[in-house]
Amino acid sequence: MSSPLARNGIKGSLDSIKGRTEVGQVITVRGWAADQSRGAPVDVVEVIIDDLEVITALTGDPRSDVVTAFNNLGWLNSGWRASVSLDHLLPGQHRIEAKAYSLGREMVLDGTRYIEVVSAK
Repeated sequence: MSSPLARNGIKGSLDSIKGRTEVGQVITVRGWAADQSRGAPVDVVEVIIDDLEVITALTGDPRSDVVTAFNNLGWLNSGWRASVSLDHLLPGQHRIEAKAYSLGREMVLDGTRYIEVVSAK
């Protein structure tokens, strides 16, 4: 697990992208985010593609690895995931990042990724 920096009291990262990066497919983006000042998961996580498209992630996934790494039981349900359709993307490289929101604060999470989308066969 990466060692993300805390900014605005929020810690977290985009941990993985799974699935075929082919036009028309759906990929799953996963990570975690927690608010240090609250000792709890953040309110909202958004996955952003190329600064244009925003997908609201599902939050509340259990992350025992985060609890262990930071010795904070309050962060157990800090995991998040989003299903991202590649239907509308053109072939080529695309940037994927995640942004967390908590108590009116926001932070781009560590782990920005780039994917290469290819044409369907």
